[in-house]
Amino acid sequence: MSNIRTSQQARPRRPRCIYLAHERTIAAFDRYIDWRYQRGAGAALDRREYRGLMPYTRLILTQKGSAFELSVKRRINFDGETVEYLAADSLQSYVTGLYRAAGLGAGHSSHSGRRTFASRLVAQGHSLDTVQLLLGHSHLDHVSPYLEVSTRERREAMAAFDDDWD
Repeated sequence: MSNIRTSQQARPRRPRCIYLAHERTIAAFDRYIDWRYQRGAGAALDRREYRGLMPYTRLILTQKGSAFELSVKRRINFDGETVEYLAADSLQSYVTGLYRAAGLGAGHSSHSGRRTFASRLVAQGHSLDTVQLLLGHSHLDHVSPYLEVSTRERREAMAAFDDDWD
């Protein structure tokens, strides 16, 4: 599994880690790093550190080697207040294309990958605090949207609960 730390995000928050676990995703990412290295786009001379990227450059660049454009969006936060944030819709489309290039079909996205990652951590018995830390969230209640509970897991939980009453 590869761990890539990036500090450039659409919303100004803490740096996030990206965990690449699927071999085709890692291979696609390696090809992307080679592309950047050949063009000198934010690549370091020493490829042993940070997979050859300079640590404070944007992770994903346009075909021309520049940053993706950001647009201001609005959402309602947990306190019911309207907040503005920056988003890069064209970047999201590009990342979705990377999933397709890695051979992952419809239904796969950066958020579906984060949901799968979080759900598998919980299924393996890791604490929600650990999931919060690995997802890079500042509040524990931000983790719940990433957790998926399968029908089988719900049935097993209810069966275990019922067994306790017998």
